[in-house]
Amino acid sequence: MRILVNLVRYPLLALLLMLEPIVRIVLYVLTVLSILSAVVFAVSGHKATAPYVGALVLTLCSGLILIAYDGALSRLSGGGEYS
Repeated sequence: MRILVNLVRYPLLALLLMLEPIVRIVLYVLTVLSILSAVVFAVSGHKATAPYVGALVLTLCSGLILIAYDGALSRLSGGGEYS
């Protein structure tokens, strides 16, 4: 059973490690742009709160996705810092 788990775990870990820089850059850019758009909506005096709240939720979600991605890498690598 352990061999089957490792047959799935190692290729998945390799794929996630190869995609890590791309995922990190995309999520950081998404976070920065959503914070900037939230600030623009707040400063513009726009009465509707939906775009402002949506931008803040997008910021929070992109941060949570990054935390989950790091957790998946850590879990698949056996605990350490992507050993």
